[in-house]
Amino acid sequence: MRTLALVLYYVIGIALPDEAFPGGRFFNVIRCYLLKVILPQFGQHNKIDGGVYIGDGDNVRIGNKCQINHGCRMVNVRMGSYVMIAPDVAFIGKMHRVDSVEVPMIAQGEAEVRQTVVEDDVWVGQRVVVLPGVKIGHGAIVGAGAVVTKDVPAYAVVGGVPARFIKYRAGSLERLSKSGIDS
Repeated sequence: MRTLALVLYYVIGIALPDEAFPGGRFFNVIRCYLLKVILPQFGQHNKIDGGVYIGDGDNVRIGNKCQINHGCRMVNVRMGSYVMIAPDVAFIGKMHRVDSVEVPMIAQGEAEVRQTVVEDDVWVGQRVVVLPGVKIGHGAIVGAGAVVTKDVPAYAVVGGVPARFIKYRAGSLERLSKSGIDS
């Protein structure tokens, strides 16, 4: 059943119009049904636009009430709940080894990488690139066009290439100290 759902997702589901299109809610229901069959974890009340690439789905997990916009690429990522992903975001799932200058990079194989983690209540802006193994903390915001190469603290706002800390969200420092979340 999972293999059939994967084929249907890539042949039909990925090409269906986005939710903004007339009848888009129906198309979202179809995509979400297929993803629920394909992915090891797929929460409820998600909005998934067309063109979202998930590889074979084995290493993608999505929480509840997430919004993933058109053209995103999601490989080796675990996403919490209430996450907003803008269009054309890429979660890079693997890297090539580059240890030896004597061996062509293409012949060196893949490097071992940790899974990328996006915690609850995160907003990732348009055309962001997230490298493998990065953790984006609870309540963080990643500005459009950023390249995230290292972990993002909870409630931080980051942006740029490579992504750098800009500020903490208003009121977040009090919340961090009360909840015990590490920044």
